[in-house]
Amino acid sequence: MIDFKEEVLKHKDEMLKDLKDLCLIPSTLDESTAKENQPFGENNRKALDLMLSIGQRDGFVTDDCDGYAGSIDIGEGEECFGILGHLDVVPTEGQEWDYPKYDMTLDGDTLYGRGVADDKGPLIAAYYAAKIVNELDFEKKMKVRIIFGCNEENGSR
Repeated sequence: MIDFKEEVLKHKDEMLKDLKDLCLIPSTLDESTAKENQPFGENNRKALDLMLSIGQRDGFVTDDCDGYAGSIDIGEGEECFGILGHLDVVPTEGQEWDYPKYDMTLDGDTLYGRGVADDKGPLIAAYYAAKIVNELDFEKKMKVRIIFGCNEENGSR
């Protein structure tokens, strides 16, 4: 029997580093830096590029949809199971934080930082779950497609 918790713990440090790297990018809508291939601004483009590079680093097929969204295909097969998330975050102006806003801080068993709960953290968790399942030695019926947009917080353009 597979001990999935044990498998996840093997990737814990790498997973937390990837989440921290994503949280360090203040990926809020910035129309002043919007242009072709980065319609939601420079930092959303940086977050998209980082997520795509994580998939490429691990040897998976990636797709960039003109800066609006991206995807990572994990596994093989014509059919796919889709998981949807987003990389953009709500601005923090006027808010006080006990921890750095655009960082990931682990305090005890709790993670803090913009995007940790909505939606960079769940996106990284889904990515690693699919990656781990792909690594395990059993027959898979379809590939997993992780899909991530860059404008969920402002209307999902």
